[in-house]
Amino acid sequence: MPLRPLSLLPFALSALLAGCDSPSPEFRSKDTRTYKATVQGATFKIHRREDWVESYRVNFEALPSVSSVLRRAKIAIEQSTGCPIREGSLSGDQGIQRAQLNCKGDLPPVPPPIRVDLDCELQDEWSADEDRVVMQNIECTPIAARQ
Repeated sequence: MPLRPLSLLPFALSALLAGCDSPSPEFRSKDTRTYKATVQGATFKIHRREDWVESYRVNFEALPSVSSVLRRAKIAIEQSTGCPIREGSLSGDQGIQRAQLNCKGDLPPVPPPIRVDLDCELQDEWSADEDRVVMQNIECTPIAARQ
């Protein structure tokens, strides 16, 4: 009896979804501890290795804002690990978040990034084919730095 392509769909979807809350390679270690926490309706799976954490929102929520998810992830991480997050280290999006823990309370805040404006000039010729533009060399000079 031949297999129909649609009969394989449930297996393919199961295989894809199985990786949705798998940790990044840095967190696939015997030293990694895993927690699960729910904060204000958002469920997170949290992976901790040393003083770094990676969390995943594993439940469905229609169009949550990044700031809302990061706020709830911060609470979930701190409740699960018992450690505060290093100020300025929490980053991520609606699905995956990363942070550094400050269990001893001795880490200074992460410095804000310095943004640099550049003045760039095309030094060599460029050519345009049907669908692409090829540039040979661009030289840029910093003109201003700001935080």
